[in-house]
Amino acid sequence: MPADSSFDQLLGRLEGVKTVLVCDPEGAILLCAGDASCEPRLQRLSATYSQTADHTSKLGLGKSRHMTAFCDDCAVVHASCSPIVLSLLVHAGADVAPILDALPELVESLAPLQQAVERLLSQNSRD
Repeated sequence: MPADSSFDQLLGRLEGVKTVLVCDPEGAILLCAGDASCEPRLQRLSATYSQTADHTSKLGLGKSRHMTAFCDDCAVVHASCSPIVLSLLVHAGADVAPILDALPELVESLAPLQQAVERLLSQNSRD
């Protein structure tokens, strides 16, 4: 299922984004764009964030909406769209604020994919 065209338009406005992944809770890639050489590392981080977000909610801290990690070479922004995770890898020194500001719109534009994954997961749990 392709992402909504508004997702593509929003990504096009964001500077410094190197790679974008949308993964399921197990880390399987559903959508990807950008530098393919970064995919394996970002995919592992996405699965780790999914687990971390799940554990955070169990601690009574509320639902994890997003997390940003600043590394030497890049920054990684994860957004929870349960049951899927949006992960963006950005160049070092890129301004992360516009990306964080765009997260609600990006997440909203992934709603059709999110709902499709929810349906598949609920069908698989019944089988």
